[in-house]
Amino acid sequence: MKNFLLTISLSLIVLLGMQSCQKEVPQSEVIKEITIDTTILAGSDYLLNLAPYGNEDAIATILEKGNHFSISELENETDMFSSVYHYASSLKNSGADKVVLSISENPEGKTNCSKDSTIIYINFTIK
Repeated sequence: MKNFLLTISLSLIVLLGMQSCQKEVPQSEVIKEITIDTTILAGSDYLLNLAPYGNEDAIATILEKGNHFSISELENETDMFSSVYHYASSLKNSGADKVVLSISENPEGKTNCSKDSTIIYINFTIK
């Protein structure tokens, strides 16, 4: 009986010790999704300032460029996050096009564990 009580006591002490040594789990990943519906004329330009969607540590990437564009790129990339997305539709196409952008709060290799990001869906109606 003494061995049984000793075993249970030691097990409880080990479990309590392990609980106190656990590290806090870093902030979980938060993904915000934004949809922008816009209409443009064939051959015209569309500019989207991405600064409101990220901070100075953020990076912007194009996940899906679209299908009916003559220009689909990020511009004005500097050390401070001030990217602008530039889209120009093709002169020959009308209809719909879709672009998907990603703004990552913390790119790989940073020491902060936060992985917040924003996905921006831009739905173009081209006339």
